[in-house]
Amino acid sequence: MNQNPILEKDFGRSSNFFFNYLDSVINSIFSTSSKAGNFRYLFLQILLILTWIICAFSFHQPGEIDYPWLDFLLLIPYPIMGTVVNIIELFLAWDVILVMFSIIMGYHVAINVASIYLADIFDLKDITISEKYIKQSAFSFPVYYQIHIENAQVRLEDQSSPIFRIGGPGKVLINLENAVVFEKINGSPKIAGPTTEKPIELESFERIHKIIDLRDQTAMLDISARTLDGIPIEIKDIRLVFSVYRKSNQVSITTPYPFNEDSIYWLVYQQGSGPWTTSLIDLVRKELTDHINHHLLSELLSSIGTPEINLQLQNQNKIAKKIRKNWAHTRRYKINRRFIGKIKIDAPNNNPLYYKKTHAKKKRFSQLFINKGGSFPEFIPRTALSNLFYENLTNSFQSKAQRHGMRLEWINVGTWHSASSIVPDQYIKAWKIASENALKLNPKVLSGIFNQSRKQHLAKNIQLTPIISFIQKSENGKSNDVIINELINEYGSKIWGARDLYIRKKGRVPLQIERALTHIRKYQMKELKERAIFLGESDTQNTNNADENTFTE
Repeated sequence: MNQNPILEKDFGRSSNFFFNYLDSVINSIFSTSSKAGNFRYLFLQILLILTWIICAFSFHQPGEIDYPWLDFLLLIPYPIMGTVVNIIELFLAWDVILVMFSIIMGYHVAINVASIYLADIFDLKDITISEKYIKQSAFSFPVYYQIHIENAQVRLEDQSSPIFRIGGPGKVLINLENAVVFEKINGSPKIAGPTTEKPIELESFERIHKIIDLRDQTAMLDISARTLDGIPIEIKDIRLVFSVYRKSNQVSITTPYPFNEDSIYWLVYQQGSGPWTTSLIDLVRKELTDHINHHLLSELLSSIGTPEINLQLQNQNKIAKKIRKNWAHTRRYKINRRFIGKIKIDAPNNNPLYYKKTHAKKKRFSQLFINKGGSFPEFIPRTALSNLFYENLTNSFQSKAQRHGMRLEWINVGTWHSASSIVPDQYIKAWKIASENALKLNPKVLSGIFNQSRKQHLAKNIQLTPIISFIQKSENGKSNDVIINELINEYGSKIWGARDLYIRKKGRVPLQIERALTHIRKYQMKELKERAIFLGESDTQNTNNADENTFTE
């Protein structure tokens, strides 16, 4: 009962082992290696000979065929020569020769048809290349091809090889200065370095995808960009020395150009079409362009020296003196306004602008008014520009290049040129406007511009109201009293307009404006009282005048 399942299991295991072994034998026979090809070629030759023998002895019997042109062999004094002649006549029978000729012609026709089909797939103009590939793949005939890679390319004499045009099987020799990326028929990559011991064997249809030169590369480029103030500028003759990213401690005699497979993978599959050297050139171009776009022309092309420092110190001294003067005047003015507001009994209900306003104590500036960070112009020396590419920081250029699988060894930032020999007037004007705008962003400068504009407006109003108005009224022949009254009325209208503006903007009126309006109102009331005429006053005056005349008479 229990023996049958055990026997069935053993039989199943043995049958599986037999079929697995048979599969491995068949796979090894039909593999694309050179040994399997030689075996198949030997087997084909043996099969062709056996076919000839079978046809010769099955089509005719010995002695049936007589070729007179073979009678000279019978003159040889050996008994066996008759048998030899009969066998030769059997092999050379016309029907046997016809069968063998048909087999050989079928072989050549099959080779040609397959070659044409393969050449059409790989777009080959020379059919002999595809024919060589088929003979090598099937029978390793005439030889197992081998190509040589040096100086980042396949040798000229090997560029017509089926391995280079179609793919494996074949062998590849790689020089010390190269790394090659192969792709199998399923698209999976294989990265190979220099072959110091034995060549690399390629599988069927395994092709060369890209060759990377591991040596130091040199490049030269020019850059044109615009500065922060809109001036075009060019950098010419920028020179670079770079390579695939490698660690210096891995260099040896057998591997003078070590590499990282991740770097090779990025250079081949993560960048666009074209040579891999363009990636680092684009990084350098972008870094320099950003640097130019974020700096002014004066910062890039000027150099700081004693004249610039002296001029900057003089400007800072002037600013410091002006600030101290303004602070002192403001402090006295506020104290006086506060004192007057306290002692004045008939002050208006609304508070003045500077009434009881407290201010925090501020530290005085030193004799030289200089910011903490330094207010000298930020001139960029050439060494600072070169250091952009050598700083060992996380976000530096070297770290970006390393993430891209490259390493910058040396850079010369070249020479700087303007886009034209003479800067056009429009660029100079734009430069001045940009400089003025940058200067106006300073709060102290804005305050100075506001005070200057205010003084100019006040001076214009003073010239317009008292002087020009007085001249016009004098030319009209008005008396001095009338001119004075009209000027005071004009001043009053302007002050009333200022009072309304203060109420709308800030909700309160300065004390000096209220005082000025009070004096103007008092003067106008006084003038109205002097010029007022009451009912009956003229008749009384006429009667008094008549009495005085009668009394006189």
